[in-house]
Amino acid sequence: MESSAKPNFQDLIAEAVKAPSGHNTQPWRFRVLADGVEIRPDFSRALPVVDGDNRELFVSLGCAVENLCIAASHQELQAATSVDEAGVITINLRPGKVTPDPLLAQIDRRQTNRSLLEGSIPESDIQTLKQISPEPGAQFHIFDKNSPAFETITEFLLRGNSRQMNNAAFKNELKSWMRYNKKHQDETRDGLSYAVFGAPNLPRWISQAAMALMINEKKQNKMDQQKLAAASHLALFTMQEDLRKGKRRPCCWIA
Repeated sequence: MESSAKPNFQDLIAEAVKAPSGHNTQPWRFRVLADGVEIRPDFSRALPVVDGDNRELFVSLGCAVENLCIAASHQELQAATSVDEAGVITINLRPGKVTPDPLLAQIDRRQTNRSLLEGSIPESDIQTLKQISPEPGAQFHIFDKNSPAFETITEFLLRGNSRQMNNAAFKNELKSWMRYNKKHQDETRDGLSYAVFGAPNLPRWISQAAMALMINEKKQNKMDQQKLAAASHLALFTMQEDLRKGKRRPCCWIA
């Protein structure tokens, strides 16, 4: 039986904006339509240094779409998405028989706190993850800490850190999205909170000076080496091709 309740698109958008984005820039704009929601890329929030071709920006929009569609299933709404040449995403929503997606409860639980892993991941969970069947053209790999691949990925991560932390433009862009205390964080409601850097809630002039000292190759590599030492596995997501705007190239994500 189809739901007779009037769809609440604002609630769906509230879930969509909880999606992850580079430096927490939240590079999207929403427009409510008569029969759905439109998501437009907000290029004023682009990261020209670290994401020069806006690839990660569009990945973030895809995450927002997924959140919205998951939430729509709990309003018994069928979602159909389309993307135009400008990258504008239209999500048409209509009442229908839909199984509520159990991942809705996980949206609020998703967080990135950059802290060390405590305890270990049960082997049964690892085996479940290894059975994931991604979309055609995509692959999902899990590498054990003692595997050669784990060591190779670690080496590339540290080398990437070194290149970024010796790039003045990258560091300036990163600093522009850092939020130095709770007041600063609450004013902007975006960016990288002081808390994810392990900084206390201090006057901005103190935090800004202290956090600036943390942005260097040696400290970044040390922090990541500690996280890697505490990790049990690395997850690698790959795609055979990136087809946006006709571009074809291998691409991957590490988690």
